[in-house]
Amino acid sequence: MGASRVVIDSISSLGTYVKDVSELRRNVLTVKEMMKKNGCTTILISETAGSGMSRFGVEEFIADDVILLHEFLSKGEYRRGISVRKMRGSAHSSRIYQYDITRKGFAVYPKPVPF
Repeated sequence: MGASRVVIDSISSLGTYVKDVSELRRNVLTVKEMMKKNGCTTILISETAGSGMSRFGVEEFIADDVILLHEFLSKGEYRRGISVRKMRGSAHSSRIYQYDITRKGFAVYPKPVPF
């Protein structure tokens, strides 16, 4: 196919067809290695459950990077936030920054969200 980027939305749906977490981990690792072997940058989208970073608790250990999208209430309005929880081999901010999706694309604002 010649793809250089692949998005799987959502990796969580794979978990509904798998009997145990270790099997899910093996399946996600297989997908990751297959994409890496073919030179693809892969984005795996996973929903969260409760306060964790992923639904099944294995996705964030397999991934090289973990970016979380947040929704928070500020002055009676819901706002969007983004944070980097993991970036293998790189120092990064652990703060939450507000973002918007505009006609020009994805805009992240430079000041962290005050809580």
